[in-house]
Amino acid sequence: MNGGPGAVSIFLALESLGPVIFEGNDFIRNEKSWCRNSSLLLIDNPAGVGFSYGKRQQDISANDLSNSMDMLKLMIQFYNDFPEYKNNPLYISGISYGGIYTPMLAWQMHSYNVEKNLTGDTSLIFPLKGFIVENAVTDYRSDPNIYTMEMLYAFNLIPQSLYDEYKKNECTIPWTLLWYDLKLIP
Repeated sequence: MNGGPGAVSIFLALESLGPVIFEGNDFIRNEKSWCRNSSLLLIDNPAGVGFSYGKRQQDISANDLSNSMDMLKLMIQFYNDFPEYKNNPLYISGISYGGIYTPMLAWQMHSYNVEKNLTGDTSLIFPLKGFIVENAVTDYRSDPNIYTMEMLYAFNLIPQSLYDEYKKNECTIPWTLLWYDLKLIP
């Protein structure tokens, strides 16, 4: 899973993890692809990001907890549709805000497995072995900066001139400042 929140996972496939990557104007074989030794499932999340969608407006309104619950439902459906993967070891991976998404999904899957084992229903037990996070946001109190301006610029939500001034002046937006202002950190 890519982070963001709201960053599409196709970038992970085409820039680093997939069997081919886009370099210059060409697709080239990726000798370091994760697909060389494993199957790779890239998921755009939360609903409404990239190729994901919701049928109703409320379907694309999410928070971290509801997103992890939606991801659990998606993974249950995936294993029901592709039972041949039920015995493969599963590692969940995320980058950036995936440091929040990834452990929350792992927790949902682990809780699901515990409940299924307690009830004796082992029709689907996730083969979860662990999770991996890269350059992860893990805690708003300890992660020093957020990349709101970069995201706003990347999605053409602020003008080039504002972004240029922000970068020229070496500005940052610390999470802690934002959270203190919102009175979420005492």
